[in-house]
Amino acid sequence: MATHPDYRLAKALGVAAVAASAIANEYGAGINFVSVQSLDVYPAARDLVPLAMIVTGIVMLSKTMLFMRFSAAIPRAGSSYVWIARSVNVPVGFVASFINWISFTAAMGFIAFVFTTFLATALRDLGIDAAWLLHPVVRFIVGLVMIWGAVGLHLAGVRAYGRLVSLLMLLILLARRGHFRHRAHRLRDECR
Repeated sequence: MATHPDYRLAKALGVAAVAASAIANEYGAGINFVSVQSLDVYPAARDLVPLAMIVTGIVMLSKTMLFMRFSAAIPRAGSSYVWIARSVNVPVGFVASFINWISFTAAMGFIAFVFTTFLATALRDLGIDAAWLLHPVVRFIVGLVMIWGAVGLHLAGVRAYGRLVSLLMLLILLARRGHFRHRAHRLRDECR
């Protein structure tokens, strides 16, 4: 068997793009939808939603530490499948990874479906009437566009994905800055 000493894994993404991917994923999938839906269903919760997210983030540190230890102990491509298959056995690793894949696929469809709710609520808060976004046909079309956009992004390659999540991370940081500034002005006006 011939070896290729000059062969190396191509690293197309930097640490910033990988971090942006993780943060944008959690922010987009969880925080945007959960906070909007929580406040619509339980309007009195107001300031408890960020506290709940902080507590959840603290609890998730154990999972982060576990993945950090796994990556140091079993540094092979394949992520959780390799870790679980080597730690327990191959059938358990397959079942766990398959369930994880199904959950990601379902989450993608779920987020594509509820995105119009988030967008309509955000636009309503800005004073723009966007009730038309909640029509079932519009939800379906926007969801399909988002799903096929994700497929196109995957086909475009990992560098296109890295650029997109870096841009999304920048937008998230700018939106958070604007949100905190708006909230500070609102609190100052309420105190007057």
